[in-house]
Amino acid sequence: MRVAAFVFLLIFCVNPCFGQAALFEKYRFEDGGYTFLGIFVHHNDHPLQKKIGEFYTDDVPLLNAIKKDWVFKKPQHMYACGYHYDIIILKNGKELDSFPINLECKELVTSKGSVYFDLKKLEAFSSRFKHLKKETREFQTVTDARRFLNDASKTVDFVYAWPPRWLTYEGEFRFNMKCPTEFGTDCHKTGIADKLLSRLSEQISKKYPGEVFELQEMGGTSNGDIFIVVKCNKSLEEKFDLYDRWGKTIFGKWEPYHLSLKWYRKMP
Repeated sequence: MRVAAFVFLLIFCVNPCFGQAALFEKYRFEDGGYTFLGIFVHHNDHPLQKKIGEFYTDDVPLLNAIKKDWVFKKPQHMYACGYHYDIIILKNGKELDSFPINLECKELVTSKGSVYFDLKKLEAFSSRFKHLKKETREFQTVTDARRFLNDASKTVDFVYAWPPRWLTYEGEFRFNMKCPTEFGTDCHKTGIADKLLSRLSEQISKKYPGEVFELQEMGGTSNGDIFIVVKCNKSLEEKFDLYDRWGKTIFGKWEPYHLSLKWYRKMP
């Protein structure tokens, strides 16, 4: 759900059967606990951003007004560019959905594609939004970082924090391997990479029981090599010897996650 690095490699497809996108149709805002917020992403220099800033609302009548108004019928090009806002829907503090908006291109990205976004759909509600205050902090240890986020999230003015990579894992490293012969010569094809990662996960879990990790395929070479990223704790990295890490130099070295946190709280 989260648009991770916010660098989008998007493919535009003309879809004559687009229909309409009612973004919040599935949410019963009147049940309470919902928050609608807009935070800056790549850009923060658009005139509308300067006017509105970063914002949120948990007001049920306003949420339902936005729900009624934010119905889109016109598709838009999917631009490979940065975005101005990320619109996020929370339920009791848990993120349910997010929609990047590019104000210059008048584009809002949904799970079904991009739609044309009239800036009036945001500006019309701006006077009713509440302001957010962004806070940043760095930590010396992952234990300190996790404890701080846990404590901060329980305060009455806490609204949202960008999900930090260190919340589950301490860092990552890479290794490379030959594509197994039964998978052919191209492990990057759709579906094949998933099968390979599933097999690798079983293999790593069996050799290093109790370790938590996540695997990601990161391309490879024309001669059948494939590169794998392992997100994990330092304890797994220290004993991992299943595949070549290129001497743990540049490519295969351990990269601890930067212990920083960006979060938002209500303005007094």
